[in-house]
Amino acid sequence: MLPCGMLQTSLKPVEARIYTNEFRVYGVVYMRPGTGTAWMLNTEQRPHVPVTRVSMFRPGIAHPPDSGQLAYESHFAAVPKASIVWMQGGAPDSVQEGLGKERRGVYLVYPSFVIAGSFLIRPELRLSDYLATAMGPKPFATLHDARILSPQGREQRFGELPVVQQHDFVTVNLHHVGVVFDERGGDPAKAYVAEG
Repeated sequence: MLPCGMLQTSLKPVEARIYTNEFRVYGVVYMRPGTGTAWMLNTEQRPHVPVTRVSMFRPGIAHPPDSGQLAYESHFAAVPKASIVWMQGGAPDSVQEGLGKERRGVYLVYPSFVIAGSFLIRPELRLSDYLATAMGPKPFATLHDARILSPQGREQRFGELPVVQQHDFVTVNLHHVGVVFDERGGDPAKAYVAEG
């Protein structure tokens, strides 16, 4: 069942997981063929993402979630884009490495987890300049080779954090990132995560 007003011929159903600070939303989103998830989320036509066949779990990063963490189920939900921290599913942006962009390794640090991966950035561009552009009105970006890391103790180096999930790509909302470490600026994998 498609959300009201959507044409079946123009949209493709895609399994997705949407992570907000309040919920993990599992369901089906509808994308235009040939477009990426970041493009869909950055489109200003709608401030929300329509999702069908919805299961909403309490916050966390473990997958699959424990059945005891199920909070709601519904045939349809509208998830505000501004509340999305990161999303798994859909397709990466169509921008290719062959267009002068290279993969730049980063660690995105959040209060209770870290996402390691790489952005496609021109080699001469400073990460701060890339982020200044991306954190404008279109904050969603594709992060390739994504690993969701879970700090589990005192003074763990990023490189030692257990991998909870791994994906070819995820889509992140840069407005929700606490800190971004650039792998070119030393070795952020040696950074410590303090307890508490």
